[in-house]
Amino acid sequence: MTCEASVSDNIGRRNMAARCWIPLSILGCAFLFLIATMDRFAYPYDEGLILVGATRVLSGDILYRDFYSIYGPGQFYVLAALFKVFGPSVLVERLWDFLVRSCVVLVIYLIVGRAWSRWRALFAAVLTYIWLSYFGNYGYPVFPCLLFSLLSVYCVVPVYDGSRAIAPLLVSGLCVGITILFRHDIGIATALGGALTLGLFHWTQKLATRQKIKVLLRSAAIYTGGIALAVVPPLALLVTAGAAQDMLLDLVLLPAKTYVRMRSLPFPSVIAIARDASHGKLGSLDQLAIYLPIVAVLLGVIAASALGGNQRSATSADEQALISQRRWILVQLSVFSLLFFFKGWVRVSLIHMALSIVPALVIMITWELRARAAKILFGVGIVCLLLISLQPMRTAFWQFEKNWIWAAQSSGVFGIARSDSGTCFPPAGLERLRCFHIPRDREAAIRYVQEHTAENESIFVGLTRHDKTFCNDILFYFLSKRPSVTKWHEFDPGVQTTVEIQTEMVGELEMRRPRYAVLSSEWDNIQEPNESSRGSGVTILDQFIHANYFIVAAFGPIKILEHRPN
Repeated sequence: MTCEASVSDNIGRRNMAARCWIPLSILGCAFLFLIATMDRFAYPYDEGLILVGATRVLSGDILYRDFYSIYGPGQFYVLAALFKVFGPSVLVERLWDFLVRSCVVLVIYLIVGRAWSRWRALFAAVLTYIWLSYFGNYGYPVFPCLLFSLLSVYCVVPVYDGSRAIAPLLVSGLCVGITILFRHDIGIATALGGALTLGLFHWTQKLATRQKIKVLLRSAAIYTGGIALAVVPPLALLVTAGAAQDMLLDLVLLPAKTYVRMRSLPFPSVIAIARDASHGKLGSLDQLAIYLPIVAVLLGVIAASALGGNQRSATSADEQALISQRRWILVQLSVFSLLFFFKGWVRVSLIHMALSIVPALVIMITWELRARAAKILFGVGIVCLLLISLQPMRTAFWQFEKNWIWAAQSSGVFGIARSDSGTCFPPAGLERLRCFHIPRDREAAIRYVQEHTAENESIFVGLTRHDKTFCNDILFYFLSKRPSVTKWHEFDPGVQTTVEIQTEMVGELEMRRPRYAVLSSEWDNIQEPNESSRGSGVTILDQFIHANYFIVAAFGPIKILEHRPN
């Protein structure tokens, strides 16, 4: 008896170790992979707006009231807290981003491993972190949204097992609420998707109608309570700080008025991609991932319907619970993928479809049915999945090779070389850029501004023309350690190109009189198939700058202007 107990204890300890160490290994490997395959270029707009927003929060500014943004407060305030502890730098932001993406991989592994198998979970994890590396767009608040939306699925799985505990629903709702704090539009879509799945689940249970309604109302109350627990306190603080009207403008009114017209992009041509592939050009196959959610949702719905029949014919309670898990996970992932697909419908690109593509990958790996024809179709689907993942794999290998060469050079990690080499020990003034690089022209312009202004002296960073805008160099503020003189540091077509906003910006410039303005022509000639390619005809800001500033230095596409003496 003692011997048997000892053997049982040893087996239990080994199983516990496997349950702990394998997920931790998945997390660690994903984190290291993302670091090893990252692009070390610091991006001026998308990454810059997150970095500058976080530093503005750190300096005491209130989001929406003091600076414009179309994103929720989550990413800015988390990064501001990290900057408070570790100091502002691109490196801190990237490590936070990699941690979030690694946790996405971990949650996917846990979901698939719980309801299917460990090997299928490993395959899903590996494919996910290859794509997460390929998406780029570091600091993008979409990835925390992806994490917490998937975490909401993982937390609610016990409900699909028949649990009536409060905790799964409450925590799932809490995750949805956190998603709303990072991106309100994605969070609302997640809340609707979760509520719809829960409603369908409860309605399909073998209960009397009155009992179904009672259970539905109970679940809705707990789920909504979890969402409110996360959303209400930060929202109340923003309203108390006087940001309510600006928040409505930034998050609802301006995007509704301008986003579709100014940022829309067409779907890629499947015929053109197939033609390229037939000529041996496989580099564009990755674009087919944009259409992957359509296929995955269809397969997910078919598989979930078939699993419903399997569940009814199952003989044991354990088998029924497992089938129920698989069925409703597929339903919820399909609903999420579909809603996120519609969210990315306007500006169609891989990064804007990332939210939809990742759940679609999981569905494609887990949807297999018992029928022989379905198994063959499943195999074909996996082959197609690997084909469209070829370019992400090649890019990951190329980035790894590039970073390995950089790290091996004496001027890389430990050298004290020029900052344009990406050294982790850059010259004084460029400490925020450590381990990353920017173009030499931008670096020279930053050095000039730093030499002619005091730290924390406000500047204006704009464009050579403001009647037409694609984006602007927001990162300049962050790397130069010079705050924006205007609330409108982030430029969006249809916003800063209007009479109302340009008049407000001119008022800020007149009142605060920054000594230097930095203007770039880098994006003047970018033409997209939408209304951002046309000028608005509003030149109020340009006229003011030309009347009050004169050029004192030029670095490639960047011009430094100084305020004219009175």
